[in-house]
Amino acid sequence: MNIPEFSVKRKVTTLMIVLMLCILGILSFFNLGLDMMPDLEYPVVSVVTTYEGASSEEIESRITKLVEESVGLVKHVKKVSSFSMEGISVVMIEFQWGTNLDFAAQEVRDRVSLIEEYLPDDADKPIVIKFNPSDVPILLYAVTGFGKDTLKLRTYLDDEIKPRLEGIDGVAQVMLMGGRKREINIFVDGEKLKGYKLSLLQIVNALRMENVNISGGHIKKGYKEYLLRTLGEYKNLEQIKNTIVGVYQGKPVYVKDIAEVKDTFKEERSYARVDGKDCVILGIMKQSGANVVRVSDRVKKKLSSLKEIIPPHVKFNKLMDFGDVAKRVVRRTTENVLQGAVITVILLFLFLRSFTPTLVVALSIPFSLLVAFIGIYAAGYTLNVTTMAGMALGVGMLVSNAIIVMENIFRYLEEGKPPDISASGGTTEVMGAILAATLTTIIVFLPTIFVTGITGRLIRPLALTVTVSLIASFIASITLVPMISSVLFKGKGEKLKIEEEKHFGKIKKAYEKSLTFALNHKILFILPSFALFILSLWGLKFIGKEFMPSIDTPMQILKLRMPVGTTLKDTERYVEYIERCFREPEIIHIASFGGMSEASKLDVAFGMGSSEVYEAQVFGRFKWKEDRKRSIFEIKDAIRKKIAPLEGVHYEFSDMSKMMTSAGGETQDVVIKIFGKELHVLKKIAEKVKERIKDIQGLKDLDISLKT
Repeated sequence: MNIPEFSVKRKVTTLMIVLMLCILGILSFFNLGLDMMPDLEYPVVSVVTTYEGASSEEIESRITKLVEESVGLVKHVKKVSSFSMEGISVVMIEFQWGTNLDFAAQEVRDRVSLIEEYLPDDADKPIVIKFNPSDVPILLYAVTGFGKDTLKLRTYLDDEIKPRLEGIDGVAQVMLMGGRKREINIFVDGEKLKGYKLSLLQIVNALRMENVNISGGHIKKGYKEYLLRTLGEYKNLEQIKNTIVGVYQGKPVYVKDIAEVKDTFKEERSYARVDGKDCVILGIMKQSGANVVRVSDRVKKKLSSLKEIIPPHVKFNKLMDFGDVAKRVVRRTTENVLQGAVITVILLFLFLRSFTPTLVVALSIPFSLLVAFIGIYAAGYTLNVTTMAGMALGVGMLVSNAIIVMENIFRYLEEGKPPDISASGGTTEVMGAILAATLTTIIVFLPTIFVTGITGRLIRPLALTVTVSLIASFIASITLVPMISSVLFKGKGEKLKIEEEKHFGKIKKAYEKSLTFALNHKILFILPSFALFILSLWGLKFIGKEFMPSIDTPMQILKLRMPVGTTLKDTERYVEYIERCFREPEIIHIASFGGMSEASKLDVAFGMGSSEVYEAQVFGRFKWKEDRKRSIFEIKDAIRKKIAPLEGVHYEFSDMSKMMTSAGGETQDVVIKIFGKELHVLKKIAEKVKERIKDIQGLKDLDISLKT
């Protein structure tokens, strides 16, 4: 007894197996994560070392070269690149895809630890950072309130909002950027210091030793034990003022005797602004593997529930929400899948001219998709652009096997055979043919197993989705279709034959004549077909090629770099001009942040964000595509035309779609690398290259990475 015969004779058993697979598919669907792109772990590790006050040349010679030499000995390294800027060194190590990044990062740490004693004494300890897409915020809010007092605003967010958001399931970290920070400054009078015969080092050591809590061990009394601690941390300014820093002529010298203590703010090295108002940026980062849509929705729901306790003057302006983007992208792809399925069913009905056979064939579509959900869940993938594209690609192919089986069952019925024999015999006769047809389609995706790099990571979910759904459609065609046909087509053999002759008799005769003519005149059809094939190959060179197409997203980032040495205030003034250029009819919010932010080390480690006071980012939150008449690319061109060129000032729009599929900071479409030892010679060559290519059509936002 083969599978079709078993399906016809054991209808209840077959139905139970089919229903079990459907239920598993439904459960898998509700447990699948929803994301915009597949979860990609880039094989990139960065070593970040800060050395405040050092020039870029000093950073390169004293830190960057040492780190490069040490990490170059690590296994499976594909490429080592670096950039040195004022006060910071970043060495990026790219490994072969498939390398265990945890082990690789640990080996990098071990290598770097060997050279720490050779680094400058004032340099910070090198930090080894793995690139993880989860470290990129999925939600960004620009929060305003408390007038212009960003210290109060930041303190409020840190104490009241941040702890509540970090308790949400799926949230890894809540990050705050911008706003003032409290700092206690002690202004020492040099003359008084000399008069009391003290040094600054003595003052620093005295304050450091006093501002500590020290454990004093344990005290036992009866049946109880008490922890003894000496509390010495400063609570107010008076305690600092009354700290003894030395002795002069037998009398204690206090801080207040030689210095002035002020409760003030840290030096401003960064700023954040939204719609012209000072703000604090609140970023939400999800846990690795968490559903971006669910996490985003939970955060927004939590903020909505906190409205009653949040002061009315505190406003949360949403700048970026990858949850919304993921929902829209997946929803559109889902609509394409459903539209394809509906069109397929309509065409089936037009040809079959009967509701019953159309229903039997159409049932293979939802069954195959549900089984595909099982495969996606078992492989650890999420519902994203690539898996949904696999479903959209395969939905038209899912019915082909069922149609072939149904046609052969019809032929058996027209010959007057019983429904059970027609269903099992008709299916068995073509089972080998549809198996071969299914395998030849699946074999196309076999090479994706050997594709390495990010391309393989993006293609494999699509290949798996198509493969599983096609296998499911084959199973449906040899089990579900014959089982249902044996029940629904009893006594309809002669009727089906009459209906077929009525609707398709003329079409069959016309096709028979055309086929006979083609077989008798083979050259007339073979030569034109071959010529068209050659012509299509020649036409390929006129088709554009790119790895990832640009996406029309409502969130756009403009990176700005002023001449080296520009102050934060001057950078901020020019950013105000850029913000005015962003004021298009489609704009919702304009935010900007620049300088050396709290997240600088993480951002700079992977070529993103600003790391100097002469760098900034302008963030535009526009309306969704369906709510505006112009594309985002037309809007960006309009903004570019408004910005007057200024010598030494460079700006470029970051392509959000490329930021999602790249690590290492190279989001540009074309990168020309020039190698050499003399920096001034390299810069001259780079300027000549830039001058020669600037007029090439299609090039925008040209820049030279070397800044002096």
